[in-house]
Amino acid sequence: MSKKTAAPRELSPEEIEEYKDNFMLFDTKGDNKVQGDMLGSIVRALGFNPTQALVKTIAGEKLDEYTRVTWEEFFPMLQAVRETKREGKEGTVDDFFECFKVFDKEDNGQVNAGEMTHVLCTLAERLAEHELEPLMTKHVDAAGNLAYEEFINHIMSNPIDDI
Repeated sequence: MSKKTAAPRELSPEEIEEYKDNFMLFDTKGDNKVQGDMLGSIVRALGFNPTQALVKTIAGEKLDEYTRVTWEEFFPMLQAVRETKREGKEGTVDDFFECFKVFDKEDNGQVNAGEMTHVLCTLAERLAEHELEPLMTKHVDAAGNLAYEEFINHIMSNPIDDI
């Protein structure tokens, strides 16, 4: 059951301009457009946490490396992500903690890094090992355990950091 609340408030012109400025940071050609396969990263850099499936649904055919997307095309996508967050369909920190606790056999805040790599690379929205390794490395101890509280906090506060 979704946690539906009141409609998201309208963005102020200043907020829209800030989002647009951040969007333009991803323009690598100076044509006021971004590469389509960067749309998920852009939305995450703006502080949202959509699933890759949601990004694919919202972006559709624009989600490829050959399509260039303007701010005017992107803004409705951003609004759709904001609506999804409002409806409670976006993963929260607590949701991620609950998932990791399933694998925390000793209830000590740590999970086996190898097991988590396997799970995250083979189930649902799969990651490639080369995508996951730089994210996990900082949070794995000498015994091969992942301190998942640190890991989750890092991912949620720096969604595209070090990728």
